[in-house]
Amino acid sequence: MNIDLKIIKIKNVWKVVPSVRTSKKAVYAAAGDTVTWSAVGTDAHFQFPMNIFTPANRAHLLVGGYTKSLKDGKLLKLKIKNNAKPGEVVYAVFCTPDNLFAEGSTPPKIIVR
Repeated sequence: MNIDLKIIKIKNVWKVVPSVRTSKKAVYAAAGDTVTWSAVGTDAHFQFPMNIFTPANRAHLLVGGYTKSLKDGKLLKLKIKNNAKPGEVVYAVFCTPDNLFAEGSTPPKIIVR
């Protein structure tokens, strides 16, 4: 399954929201799913824990996690590890125009089932 999210500014607050309008507040995914983010009006810098996605290369590694960047108008696609454990995975998205972090479910998160 593919989960599509976008980073947009709503009422002066950067948000991570589903690309398609939905009544669901939480983002649910399963091991092996692909999550795609698009950025609208911002470059975005992500910080993920190591337990959900596999880093493409060692240059993105951090202590206990790793980073990815996304340019305004582009897409970032990451596949959830096949052995991802069920649970809530919190991540951070930094938006460059205002030097602020985006909110999602405050902070952004994906719930792996």
